[in-house]
Formats: sequence, structure tokens, C-alpha cells
Amino acid sequence: MKRHTVKILSGFWLKLIAMLSMTIDHVGIFLCYMAQNTNLGENAMFTTGYMFRVVGRLAMPLFILLLVDGIRKTSNHIKYLARIGITMAVIMVFEAITFTYFNTAISYAQSPFVDLFLIAITLYLINRKDKYSYLSILPIGYVLLVTAVQIYEMIPINGITHNILWLPFYIRPAYSLFGLALGLAFYFSYYIVDRNLKAKGGFDDAKIEMIKDTDEYRVMVSGYIVAALIIVNVITFALGYLVIYDNHRILDLYNFALQGYSVLASIFILLYNGKRGYNKKWFKYGCYIYFPVHLILIFIIFFVIL
Repeated sequence: MKRHTVKILSGFWLKLIAMLSMTIDHVGIFLCYMAQNTNLGENAMFTTGYMFRVVGRLAMPLFILLLVDGIRKTSNHIKYLARIGITMAVIMVFEAITFTYFNTAISYAQSPFVDLFLIAITLYLINRKDKYSYLSILPIGYVLLVTAVQIYEMIPINGITHNILWLPFYIRPAYSLFGLALGLAFYFSYYIVDRNLKAKGGFDDAKIEMIKDTDEYRVMVSGYIVAALIIVNVITFALGYLVIYDNHRILDLYNFALQGYSVLASIFILLYNGKRGYNKKWFKYGCYIYFPVHLILIFIIFFVIL
């Protein structure tokens, strides 16, 4: 197959872009919170925080794409899942502390690592292609439960909405059904491309394996992934803005006015070459450590120093 030069971003660069976007997003959360709860230049601070949050919409689709590739390529699924699970647990402890002892923006902000862990387990079980694959219904069921709870909390009862206390925010997936849908759609994009190549004739599993490192194969996969990202956002928009109860958009669970900017991640997805890139041990484990550390640092800066 003819190689193309448009694919210039490896997994290393995609990860850096996602982490930078995530960090900007989390700073934006605190800026918006402080603008709404202090007298420190409310309008300018909120506008800046909101723009930071727009930039942050790039992160989750990129993390999910990297996760899907990780599940497909890792030589040790258990270690891969353990790294994600341990990071998730550390973040849960931090958020549980802030939820219990501090009234902060992060107290009610769910961790995306819960999403990544649930998506990873789901894809791992599906990828096994044995009797254990049926266990994938468990993480999927939990995501559906959280989604149902979110919908219930959006419905006003006697004009008042209520939070479900037995399902605290720090154990909920931040993107719930939206994130799971992206994970499944991105994962099966590879199977759709492989099936289409076989249907055209001249390709079997061995030949497809030989072309997976080519840019042309990546162009086909990226096309389906970008289409999936757009479709999931369109469905989210339709549900959020068309289903109205008592003047409340009860299915606008992800604030589509903000979340819709996640389609901008398509630019980087189309530039992704599918290769891992730089992945020394210090960088690989440093990425996991970075997530809880940067949250703690942002918390200290905004609520201790300022």
C-alpha cells in the first residue's frame, strides 16, 4: 500500500496533547468555581475558565483512543488494567477527602479514570472471545446504572432536584454512557475496517496484519473513529436538547454546549499514525503519576495559596 505522510503524531505526542488539554480543563474548573464563589473579577475569570474547559474537551476522546490501542496491543492486559486501576483508586481517595472535608469544585467532579478503567475492563473482556466475555455486562451495567441515576437527579421533584447519596460522585464515571459509547465505537472501528478489507477480496488475516502499520490502513481506521465521535456527539445533542421535562433538559447529562467541542479532537485523531512513539519506563509510569499529582497541586494553588 502507498504510504502517506499526513500521519505525523505518534501515541507519545497524542498523550502529551491529551494531558496538556486535561490540565488546562482542570484549571478551568477551578477558575469557574472561584468566579462563581468569590469577588475576584467574576466575569473575566469565568470566561477564561470556560475557554480552558473548551480546550479540555480534546482530552477524553484522545485518552480513549490511546486506551483502545493499549488494550489491542499490550502484551500483559492484567498489568495494564492494574496501572489504570491503581491510579483510579488514588484519585478516588483524594476526591473522597475533598468531598468529605472541603466544599470545592472538585468535590463534585467525577474522575475520568473511572471511565477509562470501566472501558478498559469492558474491552478486555470482549477481546478475550471466550466465556468470560459475557462478564463485560458488569461494567456496562454499572455505567447504565450511573446514567440512570444521573437522569433521575436531573428530574425536578416538586421543583427540586435531588442527589443520590448512596452513589457518591467520586465513584462515578465522569462521562458514563458517552465515554463507554466512544470506547466501544473506537474499538470496533478496527473490526469494521478489517471486515471491509476481507469483503473486497484479496485480504485475509495475515495480509491485514502486514498492512496495519501503513498510513493508508490508519486513514481508514481514523475515518471510522472520527465518524463515531461525531455520531455520538450528534446523538448526545439530540437527546439533550429534544427531551425536555418540566422545562429541564433531563438528558443533557454532559452539558453538550461544552462537551460538543470534543469533536475538535478529530484533528489530532486524523494525524495519529497508530505508532507508540517514545515510551521509556519513566514516561509511561510518569503519566499515571501525573494525574493525581497535578490535581493535588492545582487544589493547593487555588485553595491553600490563593
